[in-house]
Amino acid sequence: MTIPKWIEQNNEFILKVSGAKRWHKKGFTGKGVKLLVVELGDDKHKAMVNSCKVLAPDTKVLQYQVTNSFDYERMLDYAIKEKVDIINTSFKMDFYEVTKSYKRVKQKLQQLIDANVLIFNSMGNYGDESTMIGENAFLNDDVINVGAVSITASGKKGVPIRQSYSSYKDKKLDCMGITGYYTKEGGYITGTSGASPYCAFLAALYVQKYGRVSPDLLLDKCTLDIGDKEGYDKKTGHGLFVLPIEGKLHVPMLSKAMIGVHRKYTWYSFKKGYKLR
Repeated sequence: MTIPKWIEQNNEFILKVSGAKRWHKKGFTGKGVKLLVVELGDDKHKAMVNSCKVLAPDTKVLQYQVTNSFDYERMLDYAIKEKVDIINTSFKMDFYEVTKSYKRVKQKLQQLIDANVLIFNSMGNYGDESTMIGENAFLNDDVINVGAVSITASGKKGVPIRQSYSSYKDKKLDCMGITGYYTKEGGYITGTSGASPYCAFLAALYVQKYGRVSPDLLLDKCTLDIGDKEGYDKKTGHGLFVLPIEGKLHVPMLSKAMIGVHRKYTWYSFKKGYKLR
């Protein structure tokens, strides 16, 4: 089918903003990187993953469906066996109800973290800090919890807008991923479940170039501060997840309006981009 022009324009804009297009031109497409997608198996989540694959088209994508905590433990075994580099998850699960699996799950999760496997998790769509997916579904502070912003090629062009539904929690939310992109069929991808795979697929390009890295290093190199205050912010974490170009976070098409007065020392021109935080 023919993809509507407005869909192509918006998705192309996101490719540019993320830095993925520049990295593709340098030969980085996710080749040799294994990404495990863990979800509930519904069509909406599958569409989100398929839409994000354009960011790292040569990434080897493995999928695993979970319905309970025992499935989750088996998924961790599968991830270890397959030697995956990145894991993306989006579901809520309470391990505290299954005390026997709790300790084993925590140990296996730590094994993956120790091997510098990057684990991304959608923060949740509850709109506040009272409930979040990451608090129940993960038992390790090194899991990268992702919130959602939208960014479009029209309207407030290039301004990352935090979505009101995006859950947050101080010291738990790590970064923001872009949502509000479209499938080839015209479906609209939204929610933190769309923002998390955006980050995971971008990370595949980074891992292809540099090899496995710690989550702290990745966040230090690939987040652009967009919060209300300088540095970490509980509603936007460390900032918008984008790829650096030649050592800097070049985002030339982002509007200057996204940078508040308190960030003016960081902004120094559209052409030169942004300094690393």
